Amino acid sequence: MSRLLELEVAFLKFSIKTYPSNIDQVNQILESCTQILRSSTLGPNDQAAMKLLVKLLTIPLETLSIAVLGLNHYPTLMKYMKFSNRRVVALKIVKAVLKDRKPLSSSNTVDQLIEFVTPLLQDDEDGSNEEPYEFEEGQEAVARLLHLITHKWHGDIHYELLMRFKRIFVKGGNKRQKYTLPATIFSLLRLSRDLTFRRENPIAEEEKVLEEGEDVPSGMTPVT
Repeated sequence: MSRLLELEVAFLKFSIKTYPSNIDQVNQILESCTQILRSSTLGPNDQAAMKLLVKLLTIPLETLSIAVLGLNHYPTLMKYMKFSNRRVVALKIVKAVLKDRKPLSSSNTVDQLIEFVTPLLQDDEDGSNEEPYEFEEGQEAVARLLHLITHKWHGDIHYELLMRFKRIFVKGGNKRQKYTLPATIFSLLRLSRDLTFRRENPIAEEEKVLEEGEDVPSGMTPVT
């Protein structure tokens, strides 16, 4: 099996280098890998295969970033991995999203992102221990995701997106909450401040948006 996965890794690298934005081709390669795994027996101690799976799932992040959330076979392949390996991929996903800096303003995107990074939000179901520095790195990265959540026109949507993260954060235990809940509170305070400012200064805010070349929907005051 490892030999077949090595070939898929090589093919994926070639595809990404030649056609960096071709999502369909990446998805087809991941589908082929899924078929290989379904027709074989992958043991949890097969370290070579696990490392190759990590490569398969991290290579697309370099060019596709958050677009990987839309790959049908990405989550399927993650399920074949040990929890510790899924956690490695989850952290790489978070880092790719942070590096891309694109706003998280869609409930569908946020839900998918939470599903993909769940290994960072709960204890290891395999019972293995995580090094303290690895744990801290993962939690700080997750906390930084909240600063990308925004919605220009609907404060209620912005609030609900933050609450979706909060609902999963409170299940992570005290050791995680000391990283994630302060970030949540800070983001809520920032949203409250912005809403208050825009409510008190609707004309100034509308002029600012128009200067940026955006259209203001009728009857709406933008929020960020």
